[in-house]
Amino acid sequence: MQGISSHSARARDHSRHSFHEVDICDGHALRAVFEREQPDAMLHLAAESHVDRSIDGPGAFIQTNVVGTFTVLAGGTQALPVPAS
Repeated sequence: MQGISSHSARARDHSRHSFHEVDICDGHALRAVFEREQPDAMLHLAAESHVDRSIDGPGAFIQTNVVGTFTVLAGGTQALPVPAS
């Protein structure tokens, strides 16, 4: 697990929190997590954040930040409950 801080380590062990390390571009893996957990909400924190890496290798940046985010949102919109109006 990369980049886990003491704050996220405490959250990881909380009874209302579930951590899954999956490739955010893997729609099948994300759907399996959503189906298993049936979340009320989700928090997406995966990203390529170093600007120099996005210049040197834009493909990985686009794959993670654009395609990955789209995959998370697409899976989440199917799995999350629709808010009451």
